[in-house]
Order: sequence, then C-alpha cells, then structure tokens
Amino acid sequence: MKDHIENFYTHLKANRVGAAVHENEQIELMADQMAETVRKQGPLQGTSQVQREFALMKTARGTAAQNWIALGQYFAIKQQPERARASYQRVIDTYTDPTERAYREQAARALKDLEIVSDPSPHSTY
Repeated sequence: MKDHIENFYTHLKANRVGAAVHENEQIELMADQMAETVRKQGPLQGTSQVQREFALMKTARGTAAQNWIALGQYFAIKQQPERARASYQRVIDTYTDPTERAYREQAARALKDLEIVSDPSPHSTY
C-alpha cells in the first residue's frame, strides 16, 4: 500500500492525473480484498489476525478517501472546478460507512468552498 500512496503523490506532482487515479483505485482494490478476507476468514482465523486485516482495510479506505480529496484540491488549484467537484463527490458517494463520516464531511465542505474559488456560472445573477 505504501508504494501506491507514494506513487499517487508522485504522479499528481508530475501532473499525471490518470496515473494518480489508477494508483488510488489500486488502494481501493486492496481495501476491498482485505474486506473480503475478513468476511471469509473471520470465523476461521484467530481474532488478532482478523483485527489486523480489518485495521489495514480501514487504513486503506481512509487513505483512498484522503487521496480523492487531495485530487479535488489539485483540480481546484488547477482551475478545473468540475473535476474537483467530481473528486469530492466521489468521496461522498463511495465512503458511506458511519466511521467514514469525517471524510464525507470534509468533501462536502470542500464542495462548498469550491464555490468561493470558482468563477460564477453564466446563469448566476449578481
């Protein structure tokens, strides 16, 4: 997972957004695989092994959520508000577990803050 995290930020710093997204999707895939392992082997393995796998899964999901938020910030800085909105919305739509509420709230705040830095739409009336 560490390599995927480092690669995500390396790609993002080099403006290789597609590659960064791929790395983050790999982190999400790892989390999904860990969740499947916990579901299948939970009753069979010792509690400590299941707890360890569960903790790794939560870490992977949290990291991926933070990376989507970082990607949204990247797009906001690059003056690409629609792509920033999509990144933030991805967090809100994907990370629905009650323990992931902080990520959803951060993404929702970022969506609202994006209106501050975005150009007004041609339909807005001021």
